[in-house]
Amino acid sequence: MLLLHGFGASAIWQWHDQLAAFSAGHDVVMPDLIGFGGSSSSDDDASLDHQTAAVVALLDRLALERVDVVGASYGGLVAYMLAGKHPERVRRLVLVDSPGHAWTPADHDALLARFGIASAAELFVPDSVADIRVLLSIAATRPPHVPDWAARQAIATLYEPYRATQTAMLEHLERDAARLATDLPRPRASTLVVWGADDPVFPVAIAHRLRRELPARLVVLDGARHLPNVELPRRFNTTVLGFLDARE
Repeated sequence: MLLLHGFGASAIWQWHDQLAAFSAGHDVVMPDLIGFGGSSSSDDDASLDHQTAAVVALLDRLALERVDVVGASYGGLVAYMLAGKHPERVRRLVLVDSPGHAWTPADHDALLARFGIASAAELFVPDSVADIRVLLSIAATRPPHVPDWAARQAIATLYEPYRATQTAMLEHLERDAARLATDLPRPRASTLVVWGADDPVFPVAIAHRLRRELPARLVVLDGARHLPNVELPRRFNTTVLGFLDARE
């Protein structure tokens, strides 16, 4: 099972509540994507294609011919591209609050307007304690209280070393929105879409659009926002394992 985390997170931070449940019956591969956690690249390519090529190289290095893939938010876009461009490598696909081809330039414009920002980097690459608190409020219905020192530590460890890279990645996504909507090959793997009902980043209407167009099975988790795997881990884990472990 390959777990691909969302933007701004390291793998161990995002998947902490999944690791024990998933590893009980699966061999789990949980990398930090390029520009996050412990991963960097000498190549300044900020595209999803570059991230996807790195994931394929990892699978090759580990001699894993075919995997189940679970991708959240930005990691879900990488998972979507992996399944579309390399269908022989993906058995089953789980997209978590991640729109794939259903994300359009109009959706992106609506996101910017919703948060009153000029670019996605203003929201997703924080540089202040207040910015961290905004991100937490997006992620969870009841965000945890984070002391100022902890917020500053998060900025110093998760964002500051990769600020230029992460900003370039978001800028590339903004420029690439039309291609995501029209040119990406659709995944052929059996697909589950899991979504937080109250996601303010990617509203649940996008999930329904994605489900119809793939097609896929959709599970909407009430009481969750953008990171249902963090906010409702038991329900999330049961949902994902039920899908992955079902008979073909």
